[in-house]
Amino acid sequence: MIGRILLQAAVILVFFVASAFAGTDSVKIYNGDLRIYGSGNGLVFPDGSIQYKATLEGPPGPQGPAGPTNSLSIGTITTSGSGSQAAASITGAAPNQVLNLTIPQGTNAPPLSLTSICAAITAGGAQLPSFCPTILVGAPNKGSSYYGMYSQDAKAVSFTLSGSYYVSTIDIVLRTLAVTNFTTFNFSLQNALTGSITTYASASLTVPLGNSSPVVMSVNKILPAGTYYLVGIIPGYFGTPVTPGDVNGWFLSNGVYNNVTGTVTDGLWSYSGSTWNLSSGDYYHNGTMYYTPAFSVHGLPVI
Repeated sequence: MIGRILLQAAVILVFFVASAFAGTDSVKIYNGDLRIYGSGNGLVFPDGSIQYKATLEGPPGPQGPAGPTNSLSIGTITTSGSGSQAAASITGAAPNQVLNLTIPQGTNAPPLSLTSICAAITAGGAQLPSFCPTILVGAPNKGSSYYGMYSQDAKAVSFTLSGSYYVSTIDIVLRTLAVTNFTTFNFSLQNALTGSITTYASASLTVPLGNSSPVVMSVNKILPAGTYYLVGIIPGYFGTPVTPGDVNGWFLSNGVYNNVTGTVTDGLWSYSGSTWNLSSGDYYHNGTMYYTPAFSVHGLPVI
């Protein structure tokens, strides 16, 4: 018994002495902390990697599985006042989220049309592309004589389209007196002069005092093959010319018509009393032919 006690005491003593006089490479537990002493490089892990400094992070773990693909859909789109700030918000949790937008209203810019685009190209001196409207039919302006529109009787021209065309505008050459209270001409594009009438476009066209200039009537319609009538009148105007014969009017053409996609009817349609009459080919008392008034129809073929 005494021998066993002495043996245990000897083991404890040897361990104490070995711990107290151990070399610089050692591992000790001090106040519950594991401490490493020595001249080595650090902790060596089974894969051969070395950690030189103790940190709270271990080596990188394995790559985790891919998460679900996020789905972003459009929610509400709100128009805010002009000049306000645009805004965006995302609601919902991944992978299903919603994008909501607030877009400021634009400023009052002039409307953009095919006609304005092509006019800008022309002003820049570039060659017009094929999508720009061209003259379908027309009667070029002679530039001197005109038909007076000084009564309540309307005046009209007619033309025929050989196929379906998109008609964008019609140019009409008009004049006003230097002194007059009437500077507005009412025009309409119709399929007939009497009976059941379909009106495709109408406009009040204004010419400044003492001016002679083409004015533009917007149509922007696809017209099928057929005959059409361009009718004009100055409402309430009977004419009080300072010089006899000097009245508001619609200029004559030169009688050489542009029949690219149809036919211009020669002559002038006049409404008198209750009937329409076409005057064509005969001479005025002053030797002027009854050519059609000056106008041109612009558009594109329907593809």
